[in-house]
Amino acid sequence: MIQTLKTVGAMDLADIDCLLWMPPWKGGEKTRIQREKEIGAGRLPIRTVGGLHSRWPKSLFASVHMRQLRRFDAVYVRSAQLSLALSRKEIVHHLEIHTLRELIRSGALKDIIKYHQQGIVRTFIPITRAAADILIAYGGDPSRIVVAPSGVSLESFSDISIYKPHRGKLRAIYLGSISSDRGSETLSALGQRGDLRVRVVGRLDNTQKPEYCEYQSPIPHDRVPGIYAQADIVLMPYKPSLAHADGISPMKLFEAMAAGRPIVVSDLPPIREIITHGHNALLADPDNIQDWHDAIDRLQCDTSLAIGISTQARKDVKQYSWEERVRKIIKKIMPS
Repeated sequence: MIQTLKTVGAMDLADIDCLLWMPPWKGGEKTRIQREKEIGAGRLPIRTVGGLHSRWPKSLFASVHMRQLRRFDAVYVRSAQLSLALSRKEIVHHLEIHTLRELIRSGALKDIIKYHQQGIVRTFIPITRAAADILIAYGGDPSRIVVAPSGVSLESFSDISIYKPHRGKLRAIYLGSISSDRGSETLSALGQRGDLRVRVVGRLDNTQKPEYCEYQSPIPHDRVPGIYAQADIVLMPYKPSLAHADGISPMKLFEAMAAGRPIVVSDLPPIREIITHGHNALLADPDNIQDWHDAIDRLQCDTSLAIGISTQARKDVKQYSWEERVRKIIKKIMPS
């Protein structure tokens, strides 16, 4: 949701006349205004449409709004099910893709590729190069694919001080949903170290609070910079079993980079598109806890490494602003 709102907000700032259609907000108008305030998006051009609710088939939305959709210069969707519904009505559109595992398993990707080859799914916008390569392998047209990773609001992190090595027990932070496929066991194991204080902040997703860790319930998005500012190390132990591990482009990674903090993150193919080991973060084997201990030991013993990767991360993340993401997308999908 935050990625969608940030992307539309950047389009609005770029003077693109856009309209975001989405399901009704849980909690109504008050919730919508609060969420926009939290992410610093202001009042966005949003229209809530009951037909997009999960209880209704996407074909209903496509039928009701068919004429209006055909009048837009570009229709941009993030749901594969909605894409298929629009394709069956021959409504030309562009599809953002985050993960392909379920689409491959269900066989839906073959239908989507068919519509892409017909020009109805005009452009694929995967968020990783790895996903783009899979789309091409299944028959996607490389000239109509643009990779657009997630982004970060750089200005939100501009006031965070430059990282300085901390003396004493290091403060490690994990921020995001907490589950076994996001490495809760790894966090618990690291929490047992006597030289590390592990703090986990986020929603418990069908799991218990990680043992030996300090736990904090989810925070509003506008408080993320302050949380990372308190960290000596940021931990991101995503597992290969994570449903979207094949196409992961986590906003939290870009935010930790923007905060200029040393990061230890799982060595997964999509992560390697952003992170170079020892250059702007440390990569660790998601299934080898010793790898995580070794990475933390390196940061403790080599302060020049910790300073170097955090400084480089802050430089490298400048190419991942929301404005840059929108620039890539608009250049590809809008009529010249």
